[in-house]
This record gives sequence, C-alpha cells and structure tokens, in this order.
Amino acid sequence: MATTPTAAPSITQNFKPAFTRIPQKESFDCWLACIATIAGKTLDEVRAVAVDRFRHPAQGPYTFMDDSKIAVVSALELHGNRMERKKAQ
Repeated sequence: MATTPTAAPSITQNFKPAFTRIPQKESFDCWLACIATIAGKTLDEVRAVAVDRFRHPAQGPYTFMDDSKIAVVSALELHGNRMERKKAQ
C-alpha cells in the first residue's frame, strides 16, 4: 500500500534567500514591507518616503493603496539615506 509523506522535504543547509524579509508592523503596511524587502531597506525608510513624497497618511486613516501608487513608491532607489526616483535609461 502506498503511503503519503507527513513532512515536506527539508531545505538544504546551504540555501540563502535572495531577499531578507522585512515583516510588517501593522495590518495596513504589508505593501510597504514588500517594497522594503525588495529594496533592501527598513520599513521605516520606505514609510518615510511614502509619507514625505506621496502624501501617505502618517497616522491614518489609511486608504486602499492602488497599483499605480505602489508602482511609484516601489520604483524608488535608495542613495545614502535618501530615496530618489530611478532615472530613465
């Protein structure tokens, strides 16, 4: 009789993820945490750009973040401690 495995195979010890996961702190900042993870920045750095440059509310109430706003913030690149838009090549 065939058996079903009860555990998934383990990941090799040499596995290194491409990104360091940045966890969200509140229920409304998952999109900021995703951008921070991909950009390799802290959640606070990404949130500061969203608030300072894109009028994201600092204290709420929070509205739904649509794709166009997420695309603009995620297209930013960090130079030193300041985020700037990527220049078209």
